Amino acid sequence: MPPIFTWQGKQLYAIKPEEIALLCAEGDYTKVILADNTFFRVKKTLSATLTKLPTEIFIRIHRSYAVSINHIKTLDRQQLAVGEHFIPISKQYFNSIVEKLNILG
Repeated sequence: MPPIFTWQGKQLYAIKPEEIALLCAEGDYTKVILADNTFFRVKKTLSATLTKLPTEIFIRIHRSYAVSINHIKTLDRQQLAVGEHFIPISKQYFNSIVEKLNILG
């Protein structure tokens, strides 16, 4: 999977999509949190940021959050864990999250 790039100051940084664990809306910005807890703040809304990422990996779970299904550790109807982060799940997104996961039984 090719990297995505983001400006941070005057430098362009490459980010591998598989390293992205979590996306958080912060107004007109999105905080992109990597699996190692480093983060980048990009000047795009969460919706706009999601259009640049692979839809088979990233899923919206709340108005303010999206996650990589590769980094989900646990989930229930109210929240899911990505690394050490616990993120709320909106009721409207729960079924689409479950449908996207490869569940054994």
